[in-house]
Amino acid sequence: MTVKIHPTNVETALKFISITGSSQPELEPVLGTDPAASFWYAAHILKSRFPAGEDAIARDPYLSLQYAVAVINQRFFKGEPAIAKSIYASPYYLRFKDQFVMNTFIDLEQESAKDWKGVLQYARLIKGRFPQGELTLHNYVKEHPGALKILIKYYEATKYRHNGFERLIAASPSHSYEYAIHLRDRFFMGEPEIAKCKQYALLYAKDVIKGPFVQAESLLAKDANTAYHYAQMLGKRFHIGEAAISRCSNWAYFYALNVIKGRWHEGEKAIAKDATLAFIYAENVCHGPFREGERTILRSQQYTNQYRKLCARTNPIRQAALCPMCYKVNIVSVGKKTCNCFNCEAFFRLDDKLAQTRRVKIKPEQINERTNSSNHLQVT
Repeated sequence: MTVKIHPTNVETALKFISITGSSQPELEPVLGTDPAASFWYAAHILKSRFPAGEDAIARDPYLSLQYAVAVINQRFFKGEPAIAKSIYASPYYLRFKDQFVMNTFIDLEQESAKDWKGVLQYARLIKGRFPQGELTLHNYVKEHPGALKILIKYYEATKYRHNGFERLIAASPSHSYEYAIHLRDRFFMGEPEIAKCKQYALLYAKDVIKGPFVQAESLLAKDANTAYHYAQMLGKRFHIGEAAISRCSNWAYFYALNVIKGRWHEGEKAIAKDATLAFIYAENVCHGPFREGERTILRSQQYTNQYRKLCARTNPIRQAALCPMCYKVNIVSVGKKTCNCFNCEAFFRLDDKLAQTRRVKIKPEQINERTNSSNHLQVT
């Protein structure tokens, strides 16, 4: 019985071959015109190369990849131009990397070099320098200064320091700092720009140099925040920045606590203006009375009792109290005439057992008439 099949009817040819389950040389020219039919015939019937259908298969990047991997198990040269233009280029290259001369996928290089994204992808793929695409990167970044991070990503993929790229990166303090982080070394070409930005100058000294950044110290010294953190990074006093730090109560306290690790008289004037800072300065730095800040502390209901307890605990012979007549801050000592307030001429002394101040009885004629005036009961 003779079966007649139209030579251009691919669907009928496939049905016939699937029924017979064997190769049909007379139908191969018909199958060879269709990529999917050619791949199916090669993979399921021949289970080897199908020369008549390779031209059709080569037009489809996915089928070309599958043909190379599942059928011939080697590079499929005819399909490489199509593969190189598709998302299947990377898996194809990785699968047959050992078969490429010097690990070079020429068709993919030609396609990748046209676009900066392709350059980065190919550089990451081969894990090395891609000279053909470097001009593309350079021109793109020169036209788009905001895209400097692309050059850092290229270094990250290739570990190659390109002099032209570094000159572009050096114009930006933020990208110079980031580039130095990837280098794990100083980036001398970018240091002049970094030194103009206190934020990145501090980060550069801390994370890259891990020591003094002399070129930026004059800038860092102008701001209390950066001056303090720079000193903390150095682990020692930053003398040219102390003028700025001493004007800021917060950083003056932290500078005394963490850098000097003791009293810092230059900053106490600013610290004494804030009740909270004055109290914790007395507690954590002075470990006892802080005379310059007592007026501020004892005017604060929150810290008055705590400060008195601190004074009694650290030095029971000396305590701070408010004069009950004029409400001025006075230092009282045990068993002595300690306060001779010019406004009310009152005297105080400390009760040893209770560690509290109490008024000493004096003769009425020794007290000025204005002592009982209501004006002297206000805080001065």
